[in-house]
Amino acid sequence: MSAIGEPITRPEGGGRVLGSGPNDDESVLPATVIAAHLETCAAELAGGPSVGSVGDVAAVLAHVVAGQQHLSAMLARLADYVGDRRPAAPSPDLLALTEVLRAASAAAGYSADALAEGRPALESLVRSAGEDTRL
Repeated sequence: MSAIGEPITRPEGGGRVLGSGPNDDESVLPATVIAAHLETCAAELAGGPSVGSVGDVAAVLAHVVAGQQHLSAMLARLADYVGDRRPAAPSPDLLALTEVLRAASAAAGYSADALAEGRPALESLVRSAGEDTRL
């Protein structure tokens, strides 16, 4: 398990699903399918899954921090993609959408940073109470 706030490039069970086509960096799944899966997983977490021990809290938060970091990167990439689209007549809506995506990217990054700030307290709790301590 990685400590909370440390960038996780491949969280446990978090590897990318890659194709075997000419470009192995291409995802097999379309972005809409991946985003729908993300929404479903986030809804499950929001619904109050059982987190029984201090170790569970540490593991969940490590993955949430990493997820927020990945969301921030994805939103920045999407902002770049949308911002690079140059129709014949620049659209104020396209410019506004690009700015909204950039702001959301920053907010997701700030969220990850804020959650990571809890790492010292959580690590102290794990050391003093033990990972298996029930909450």
